[in-house]
Amino acid sequence: MVKEVSRAFILGVPNIPTILLALAFFLLSCAFFLIYGIIIWAVFLSFVLVYLPSRIFIVIESFISLRHVPVDVYADLSWTKYIPHL
Repeated sequence: MVKEVSRAFILGVPNIPTILLALAFFLLSCAFFLIYGIIIWAVFLSFVLVYLPSRIFIVIESFISLRHVPVDVYADLSWTKYIPHL
């Protein structure tokens, strides 16, 4: 369950913080919209704080899953049957 949530978050999030960061810098430059810029900056940081652990979890889980690989993964294939001779 954690793996699926992490994958979904990793697929959807990388574009959102970029947009939020640009919007936050724009709003922070305007004195009238200062509070909106601070709110968007906080949302950006929350996305980053969830995205990085999700990414780290997926990488670690990938290497951990290599410990339980079936024996058939190491079967040697004869590629000459699949590639035509010239």
